[in-house]
Amino acid sequence: MFRTILKLRLFQFKRLLDELGFIMVLVFLFATAPLWLRMLEVSLGLTGIQIASLLGFFLCSAHLNRADKDFLRLVYPKSWLLMGLEYFTVSIPVLCWLLYNRYWQGLLVLATFIIFVPFIKLKIKLRGRQKPLLQFPAHFKHHYDWKSGLRQYFVFLFPIYLSGFFLSHFTVAIPIVLFLLAASVSNFYQEAEPDIFLQILGKSPRDFLHYKIRSALGLFWLYCSPLALLFLYFHLPYWYILLVVAIVCSLFPTMAIVLKYASYEPRISLTQNGMVLGLMMAFLCFPFTQPVPILMTLRYYRKALVNLKSYI
Repeated sequence: MFRTILKLRLFQFKRLLDELGFIMVLVFLFATAPLWLRMLEVSLGLTGIQIASLLGFFLCSAHLNRADKDFLRLVYPKSWLLMGLEYFTVSIPVLCWLLYNRYWQGLLVLATFIIFVPFIKLKIKLRGRQKPLLQFPAHFKHHYDWKSGLRQYFVFLFPIYLSGFFLSHFTVAIPIVLFLLAASVSNFYQEAEPDIFLQILGKSPRDFLHYKIRSALGLFWLYCSPLALLFLYFHLPYWYILLVVAIVCSLFPTMAIVLKYASYEPRISLTQNGMVLGLMMAFLCFPFTQPVPILMTLRYYRKALVNLKSYI
């Protein structure tokens, strides 16, 4: 069973490369290597422990929000071994970088996350209530993805959001908070709405997709702009870090939206997209692989346009 599940994961990764074109990935990476190397050089103000902790918390967040933990435990009693292998694979670039630079403490921190995170069985959800816990302002009227996502993940998002204000005097705090918030927002787009919603909100597939992307980015930066302004107030000389983080954070919900509607069918769960989205997010964490999710987003955008023609 372990081999079967492992082969399935490898097949999913191979499908990503097949859809994008492996040669195209290599050419693009080599062509843009000087740019990514320069960005890596000017932005590495983090210590080895901080980088390891950032990736560790990202793995922990992804693990807590995995929808397949119960299924894996059902079909394979040692599911922790499979999940640990997945987290180890995603962490290889950072592990190699820590090892090369002899950041032994950072290496120990990341190894601790990889070993112990798969054993966490917790998945917190808000209990059902007759009256919704959150009341939304009028501009949330058509943003059903956000309303559902905020009600489900509010207990995680609100403390993270507040920590950005309390820790704003640390240079790395707000970029990390923005990164975690953007990654969490991407989870809002894993349930397919009825097709009548698509017909109401868009006159054409292109019009609908553009509306969803604009509204997602508008909402995200409307509520995260205080954090961005606070970062500029305390750390203006590092404005370029905020610029890079803003681009990456804007890509997260954009990827989630185009991936959702590339495989959209009315009223189905799209949690299977979590694996693909997780890989694309992991690629965005490392300068050498950042072009991959950008190209994938363009590819899935075209697929989404074709798929939505059946519903709009």
